[in-house]
Amino acid sequence: QRMTSPYVQSVFQAVPSTGFSSTDLRIPLVFNGHGSSSKNEKALKWLTGISFVNTNSSDATVTVEYTAYNGYTNTCTGTIPANGSGVWYAPEAGTASSIFTCTGGPISWSYPGPTYGSVKVTSNVGVLAIANSNRYDTGAGLGAGYSSLAAAPSQATYRAVCPLAFNKDASTDWLTGIQAANVGSITTDIKFTMVKAGLDPSSNSVVITKSSVSAGSSASAYFPEESSAFTNFEGAVFVEATDTSAKISVSSSNTNYNTLGAAALYDCINY
Repeated sequence: QRMTSPYVQSVFQAVPSTGFSSTDLRIPLVFNGHGSSSKNEKALKWLTGISFVNTNSSDATVTVEYTAYNGYTNTCTGTIPANGSGVWYAPEAGTASSIFTCTGGPISWSYPGPTYGSVKVTSNVGVLAIANSNRYDTGAGLGAGYSSLAAAPSQATYRAVCPLAFNKDASTDWLTGIQAANVGSITTDIKFTMVKAGLDPSSNSVVITKSSVSAGSSASAYFPEESSAFTNFEGAVFVEATDTSAKISVSSSNTNYNTLGAAALYDCINY
């Protein structure tokens, strides 16, 4: 946490290696040009990193494939020492100060630049990974941050549910997005069903569908940009692959975009 303006606070979770350590992980995240500023500068945008822990007795060769919503991709490779840790820090990935070398060079800051997207992590041995995103806007006096635990596809099913709060006024209220990664082997449509708390779903729900999400890719429902989403919402979003043989991994983030910034990550539970 940062105790002077702009304030930022984020939490890292401690996790058991069993069931969470994997050679194949998916992480939704936000990096760079996500907000109202027309400038993509380090002091004005989302700064994102992924912390890796290698609990094995041999080195881990880790590949991080970053894919932004606009199709931008960059693949970076680094080594995490045995019983050690390492960081893929997006603003530095591909530079001399990073342990990761990127095929596309350092991740671009050019406007509009990469924004919300996802990371695919592969490794020769199982590793743990937690992502941390912070918006540190010195110009607007705005700070926000959240952490997200990497999900192992082996834990995925074809459906998940996410509790959340949401308000559609993008300049002052909660901005909410859900990232669903298709970690299976087939292409499927993914439905996001918003269900208002305490009300009959048959008349108090909205369905948003992302079509033809291919294996190894992801889909985002970013509600300020979804024309059919509820304007004000407290409740849950049920995320479901229409092909029940598919597997998806899902997480949700909320940020308050105002002079008093805040952010949180909601756990989405597969069932």
